[in-house]
Amino acid sequence: MEIYFATNRNNEGSESKPKFGNRFHDLGPQFFRVGRAELERVPNAGFRVSKVALEREKLIRSERDKTERLGSRALFDELRERMRTEKRDVLIFLHGFANTFESCLERGAQLQQRYLVRGQEPHVFVFSWPSDGKTFPVTAYHDDRSDAAVSGDAMARALARLLDFLREGGERCGCRIHLVAHSMGNWALRHAVIGIRMHLNVDRLPQIFDTVLLMAADEDDDAFEHDHKLRLLPELSRSVHIYHSRNDQALLISDKTKNNPDRLGSCGPRRIEGLDTKVFVIDCQHVDETTLEDGRHQYYREREEVVRDVRQVLDEVPADEIIGRRPTGAPRSFRILAKST
Repeated sequence: MEIYFATNRNNEGSESKPKFGNRFHDLGPQFFRVGRAELERVPNAGFRVSKVALEREKLIRSERDKTERLGSRALFDELRERMRTEKRDVLIFLHGFANTFESCLERGAQLQQRYLVRGQEPHVFVFSWPSDGKTFPVTAYHDDRSDAAVSGDAMARALARLLDFLREGGERCGCRIHLVAHSMGNWALRHAVIGIRMHLNVDRLPQIFDTVLLMAADEDDDAFEHDHKLRLLPELSRSVHIYHSRNDQALLISDKTKNNPDRLGSCGPRRIEGLDTKVFVIDCQHVDETTLEDGRHQYYREREEVVRDVRQVLDEVPADEIIGRRPTGAPRSFRILAKST
């Protein structure tokens, strides 16, 4: 299985054998590298990274247009061509707290296998910001939160570059780009949205994504009410889907020990009335339990009911026709039912 990636982590290895650490790129947090990774399936253990290859960082000459191109554009060229020939969508993944470079790629591979689009595995593109990969000591959380915020500019630059490249390439032959942000990845996304607006310098943001999935978001519940948070995110997409659970133990700990109350991933947005009609809310409180160590925080990739719901969203099934959920009574709000109910 192959996963594309971009990262603003430091490279502790070499160009030929990269090994990414938990600090920023040597030139600064706004700089990122791109590449591809091969992963192999491990029986009863998911996936394991077997090979990582960096795209050349120096300028590359294109024989097609006789212009100089950065390595990231060469990789985007390949990705666009695969979208055209294989007719497969792209899924961008922003990981959360306490992930190593390898673990976020492994989760990206799991999403590639599980988040089928029209019955096909999407191409997965992971942006890996320099999370420490540790849950302790307590300062690890605050360090990750700071690094995620600072990484927003690199994410914005990567997404803006991808947007420019796709515009140059014209029509994507019906293929779409989706985004999944989990946990603290939503905090990083906030800063990426702000960065995209600054980089593009436009009154209204262009539509980059088809579907945005915010999973167990470690973000404020009023995020969609403020321009300096996530209010502008719907401009970037056709639809935004917020999956949450009031039983999420990881977010409860964030509230009690990190002074981060009222999480978007706990009870959803503070209010749905008045928000952009592209925003949908999905309650996962009946389908959030996985393993004990997951803390009811990994249902987005581990619970079959949630995966089934996501597949239908990506397949553009109308929100009120998706099998396995029922309306809660609030506008554009639904609850996923456990299989036994």
